[in-house]
Amino acid sequence: MANTRKVGRSWPAQVRISGWKSFTKSFSKKTQAIAWSVQLENELRNAPVLTIVADSKVTLSDLVIRYAEEISPSHKSSVPETCRLRAIARSCIDDLDIRYLNKQLFSQYQKDRLERV
Repeated sequence: MANTRKVGRSWPAQVRISGWKSFTKSFSKKTQAIAWSVQLENELRNAPVLTIVADSKVTLSDLVIRYAEEISPSHKSSVPETCRLRAIARSCIDDLDIRYLNKQLFSQYQKDRLERV
């Protein structure tokens, strides 16, 4: 859904569509704002839907290790963070498919971890 309103001397246009982030851009003329919002809305509605293969098993351990290897080294405290992530990867929930993770599993992990530490 597109929204255009006048703020001061500019015309901010905002496009919100379910499943997408919100897009905002300011213009000097109302016609430009409306044209941009209509074009973007059409592009988003006609964008191909990404399909996820349901047969492939992605585990929490795979994701945590990948994060530890790719993202964590750029952090200031990467060494302790990597140790914590590897501990999570070795936990009881490491071999579960991410589709089956729920709040209760994480709560149980927290209780088990508090007993050990």
